[in-house]
Amino acid sequence: MSESTASETKSETKKEVTTKPSKFKDRGFHNRVGLAQFLLRELKEEEAQNLANFGIQSQAITDFETVINKVIATDKKQEETKALLKTLSADLREEVDEMDTMYLTLKKKIKAEADLVTWKKYGFADKK
Repeated sequence: MSESTASETKSETKKEVTTKPSKFKDRGFHNRVGLAQFLLRELKEEEAQNLANFGIQSQAITDFETVINKVIATDKKQEETKALLKTLSADLREEVDEMDTMYLTLKKKIKAEADLVTWKKYGFADKK
């Protein structure tokens, strides 16, 4: 193999390795939804004959719109669930704090009035 042929082969191989797939998925979620909505709007405004030239049938556009609507609806549900989870987490922390306070109060009362054998009956392994 000549030196120039070897160099050309290396260049071609290098191009194949460095070629990346579309960067669409690297974008943020809302950006991708916006781009999809923009594409849908443009496709809907395009004449059917022009779309057929691209190999796009009207059913593909309808399916695309359905998927976009599902994505938006699922995102809305997810955001509502996140908000609910934050509320439930805060409620749980408050309830656990209340439980801990009550536990310690009851434990102190039992330890103050009972002997070590009785402590063990209630699950206290304290030595003093």
